[in-house]
Amino acid sequence: MRVSRIWNQAFAPYFWRNIDVSSQKTLGRIKTSEALSSMITYKRYIRHLRVRFLSQLQALDPPAFRPESGLFDNLRCFEWSQPNVLLLPTKEHLTGALTLIDLHPRLEEVSLTINHFSPDHTELFCRVFRNHRGLKRLRVKYFAGSGLHVANKLILAAASMKQLEQLHFVYEYEDLCWGGYDSSDYVRRNDLVIEPTSIRDISIVLEDGDISERDIVFQLLVRCPLLERLSIPMYYDRGEFTDLQDILGIHCPLVRHLALGELVGFEDEDVAEVIESCAAGLCSFKTHEGLEMDHMTVRALAQNHGRTLETLDLAENSRWPSHLFLDLVQELPNLQVLKASLDFTIFHQGEKVDYDETRFGRDWPCRGQLKTLYLALFRGSDAEEEERYRPGGDSATDRYINYMYSQVGAMVQLQELSLGGWMMLLRSEWGLYRLAGLERMRVLDLRDHTFVRLTNEDVLWMAEHWRGLAQVWGLRSARETVRLWQSRRPSIEFV
Repeated sequence: MRVSRIWNQAFAPYFWRNIDVSSQKTLGRIKTSEALSSMITYKRYIRHLRVRFLSQLQALDPPAFRPESGLFDNLRCFEWSQPNVLLLPTKEHLTGALTLIDLHPRLEEVSLTINHFSPDHTELFCRVFRNHRGLKRLRVKYFAGSGLHVANKLILAAASMKQLEQLHFVYEYEDLCWGGYDSSDYVRRNDLVIEPTSIRDISIVLEDGDISERDIVFQLLVRCPLLERLSIPMYYDRGEFTDLQDILGIHCPLVRHLALGELVGFEDEDVAEVIESCAAGLCSFKTHEGLEMDHMTVRALAQNHGRTLETLDLAENSRWPSHLFLDLVQELPNLQVLKASLDFTIFHQGEKVDYDETRFGRDWPCRGQLKTLYLALFRGSDAEEEERYRPGGDSATDRYINYMYSQVGAMVQLQELSLGGWMMLLRSEWGLYRLAGLERMRVLDLRDHTFVRLTNEDVLWMAEHWRGLAQVWGLRSARETVRLWQSRRPSIEFV
C-alpha cells in the first residue's frame, strides 16, 4: 500500500496534466465513478482542460467546480465550445467559461467555439481579455446570424492584450444560429483605436457582412510590427482598402510565413506584389482554395524567396498547372516540405505548353533533403486525348510521368509520402522500381489516391525495398494482398 501511494504521488502530476471532459460519455463516467473526487483532489496538477459542458461539470459538484472558486491553480490551457452550434446557449454556459478565464491569470492559451454573443456576453468578453495579463495564444471560432460588428469588438479586445502572440479568429455566417443585436453598434473605421501589439501570428477569417466592417483586419495589421505568421484564407475588394502589399512592406517587415486564399479582385500581378513585399524572406508559403497564381507569382516566389523557402503547400489550390509547378520547384533548393495538387495540361490560356528539356531535363534541387511530400497528379481534358500512358513512350504524358517518378525516386531523405489523383500509380509496370531509393520512408498515405489496387508483386517489392516503412494509410487492395505484405513486414501498421 505504501508503495502504491508513493507511485501515485510520483505520477499524479503527469496523469492529471491533460483533462478532456468534452463529451457526454466522459461526464457519465465521472458521475458514476471515483474520477470526480480524484479530479478535485488533483486539481492543482491540471494544466490543460477541455470542456463542452461546463455547467454540467459544475452541477456534479457545485462547490468545487463553480468558476468563482478559481480551482485550477496551474491551469495553462483552456478549451471550451458550446454543446450545439445550432442551439441558443444558456447565459451560464458562456458566462461560466469567461469567468473561469478571468479568474485564472496564469492561463497562456484559450480556445473558444461560440454561436451567440448577447450584449452582456460581448462586454464580459471584452473586459476579461482586455484585463488578462498572461494570455499568449487565443483562438476564437464564432458562428452567428448577426453581422461582423460583434466580431470587430472581440478582435479589438483581444488585440489590446500586450502579451498576446497568437490570434486566430474565424467568423462564419450561419443563418440557423441566433442573431445578435443592433448592427448600428458595430465599431466603425474612425472608432478603431489599437495600440502597437506583440502579436506574431495572425489568422483571421471574416465571412459575410458589409465590406466596411472587414476593415478591422487591416487596422490590426498596421499595429503588428513583430508579425511573423499571417494567414488570410479570404481577402476582399482590392479597391476599398490600402493595398495589402503596402501594409506588409511597411508595417509587418518580419513576416516569414504566409498563407493566402481567395483574394477577391486580385489577379496574378497583385498576388506577386504581395509576395514581393515580404522582405524578410519567406520560410513557408501556403495557398488556400481560389488563389489566382500564374507566371508572375511563380517568378516572385522564385526570385525573392527561392533560397529561404522550406515549406511550399499548394495542395488546397486544387489542380494547379503542372508546368507552373515545375518552373517553381526547380528554383527552390532548400525545401523540406512540399505539397501540391497538379493538373497536367497541353494548353494553358490558349497557348500550347512547351514540355522540352528546360522542364523535363532539370532535377529538383530540393530532392536530396525533402522530408515530406504530398503529390496529387491529374490529367487535363486536352491531355486525355493522347494515347493511354505507355511506360517508356514518347508522348507528353509518358515523359511527364517518367520525369515525376525520377524526381520522387531520388528523395533519399523522404520520411512521409502522400499520393493523390490518379496518374502516378504505385504499380510495377508504371515504374515502381524507380522508387527504390525511398529507404527512409516511414509513412505512406494513399487516402487521396483514386485508383490504388496493389498486386502481390507490388507489395512484395515494397516489403523488400521500403524496410523503414511503419504506417500505411488508405490502402485499397485485396485482403490476401494486404496479408502478404503483413507477413513480410509484420511491424507495419495499416490504418
